[in-house]
Amino acid sequence: ENKQILGAMLTKRFNCPETTSCGRLFDAVAALLGLCLCSDYEGQAAMLLEHQATLAGPQAHSNIYPVTLREESGLLIIDSAPLAALICHDIATQVPIPIIARRFHFWLAESLVALLEILRQRTQMANIVLCGGCMQNKLLFETLVDTIQQHQFNVFAGELVPMNDGGISLGQAFIGGTPPCV
Repeated sequence: ENKQILGAMLTKRFNCPETTSCGRLFDAVAALLGLCLCSDYEGQAAMLLEHQATLAGPQAHSNIYPVTLREESGLLIIDSAPLAALICHDIATQVPIPIIARRFHFWLAESLVALLEILRQRTQMANIVLCGGCMQNKLLFETLVDTIQQHQFNVFAGELVPMNDGGISLGQAFIGGTPPCV
């Protein structure tokens, strides 16, 4: 009965706000894998997914999911719909959860770097600042830093500024012209 209700909600787009939050992507993948269907606290699904990914061996990296980017109204978007279909296929063919979780992490890192490559072509910028709640994920952070550096970007990450949303707020204040209180 719940599946029918959720299916109807998705079809009618009722109470289904769009989001640009990377954390919601972690929530969705963790839910698909049955790791966390209802979080008790922020980041719980992501932590469970990261833990599973650390249990996978190196074979998980050899077959990451393909990256799909699209542009919509001038915005570059990492398209996660093909990812969901591939994860569902892996679940149906009984690929172990740790391998799927690790493939997801590498897919996300590769997707972000593909996006950065396009932005570099358009802007000639090669300096990247990593922050936000998802950068507290050690596997994602280290994979992303390694991958970004392999593509000849300069990577900056919080040392005096928190990696979580506090760092994003500081960046927003900087861009908005408000002097930071550091």
